[in-house]
Amino acid sequence: MSFYVRKIEKGKWLKKDLPEQEGPSADAITNCIRTKNNKLSLWEINDDDDNDIENAVIAIAAAGDHLDTFDIVRFNEIALSEKGLSTETNPGKTSYKCMVSNHRDIVNLDYKKLGKVSEIIMDEITNNRDKRFTFPKIKELLLNAISEGKINQDELSPFILEKLIT
Repeated sequence: MSFYVRKIEKGKWLKKDLPEQEGPSADAITNCIRTKNNKLSLWEINDDDDNDIENAVIAIAAAGDHLDTFDIVRFNEIALSEKGLSTETNPGKTSYKCMVSNHRDIVNLDYKKLGKVSEIIMDEITNNRDKRFTFPKIKELLLNAISEGKINQDELSPFILEKLIT
């Protein structure tokens, strides 16, 4: 069974700014599950263990323009299937080359399906299947990947490089 990892801002999912709010805030949906071409990016891992999760975190961090603490949710393919959501394989845009082929997109998203994605994320948070990665930990993971030759530091964002050397 496959597992998937998605970066989120957990604090936005826990806010209850609206009275008697039943679901996540609009900010959580618009910030954390922003789509492009009706697709949502995920990273597939083979096992729900720390090593595979860290590989996904490296891929996410190496693909970004900023380096800061972030949260991830991890969920399995059964959760997607039960909600009628499907994925397709698309090369990931990350300098962590060993994970490029592990990139997936949830496809054919619309208003209703986006709600189903938010239900999955809420369920993962409620059941403590989210995990925080601090800036020092992400920095350590990236520096190790660079020293092991798994990332070419010249392919990283200048903003990330600056944070890695300070």
